Amino acid sequence: MMLVCSSMEVGGAERVLSELANAWANQGHSITLVSTYRFDKQSDFFVLDPRIERIRLARNTGHRKAWTEKWQRLLALRRLMKSRRPDAVVAFMDKIAVITLFGALGLGATVIACERTDPERHVIGRDWSLLRRLAYPWAAAVTVQTAAVKESMSRMIPGLRVRVMPNPIPPLLLRGAAEPGGGNSLRRLVLMGRLSREKGADLAIDAFSLVAARFPQWELWIWGEGPERPRLEEKIAALGLEARVFLPGRTDAPWSELEKADIFVLPSRYEGMPNAMLEAMALGRPVVAFDCGGVPGEITRGGEDAVLVPPENVPAMAAAFERLMLDQGERRRLGNAALSVRDRYSMDRVLRLWDELFEEIA
Repeated sequence: MMLVCSSMEVGGAERVLSELANAWANQGHSITLVSTYRFDKQSDFFVLDPRIERIRLARNTGHRKAWTEKWQRLLALRRLMKSRRPDAVVAFMDKIAVITLFGALGLGATVIACERTDPERHVIGRDWSLLRRLAYPWAAAVTVQTAAVKESMSRMIPGLRVRVMPNPIPPLLLRGAAEPGGGNSLRRLVLMGRLSREKGADLAIDAFSLVAARFPQWELWIWGEGPERPRLEEKIAALGLEARVFLPGRTDAPWSELEKADIFVLPSRYEGMPNAMLEAMALGRPVVAFDCGGVPGEITRGGEDAVLVPPENVPAMAAAFERLMLDQGERRRLGNAALSVRDRYSMDRVLRLWDELFEEIA
């Protein structure tokens, strides 16, 4: 099996790909993991099984002009697929899937395109959108992470074989989680994700600002990095919340930081499948989330396992914060309910879904 991605640096999609690759290698499959990013580092952020063959495609092209190099990388990927003849090629992320499908033309390769967000909301540019519409019908299947996104993908490009393939919960999270708070008198709202507009950290700050004065023992921690950092820092300063809202950047220990959460917050404007929310739930943390595109609603069984509020409704999110801040028993009840994701999104179940797809397209 060949897996194709941009890079294996830090990121939710990269984390999922590394876990799937390791699981398949552990099952005895021959796995080749190919990255295409020009500046891909020599070492990967995520640990890979030593049985996985690792190829950094850009290091083999020898070109430095942008378009020449992109063309050379496509040809190099094509040569690799032609020489290896993998049983299946799994291409992660929209642009990588398009490149892989064009590279596989005429080779008879079985390519699965893996979308990682809502294609109707996530803008990839006019040219890439046109290329996706052209290339995706060539795929043996297109995978998405939730039924809500499946509807989006099917509307965008009718006639595709679209299958729901959720992210698995890392097996390490199935151990017992520590109690929130850890004896500290301060309490934490935590969100985790790229500091980009779609992740909505600005909305979480606005919501927290509406209740912060009444709850001085609570803080808001926003883990991640990205282009919105300067704007978020300006907002925090303008609201006078520098001592209450923190932007500590990326973390090498995301699960340890999630364990410190008394409430996990998902303020996204849109999502494919929010890994951090799923992992916080697996750790027994109560969640407050915007039900963006119906994705959090699907994961939380229509709000049975979390507090859902209308998308981008800041006062409603602030009211949800206040409700849970005041009620430790409700936080505990929601945290226990959230543990349902451990069975619904276990690695074993997700691997069975992949096996069914491989058998279907064989």
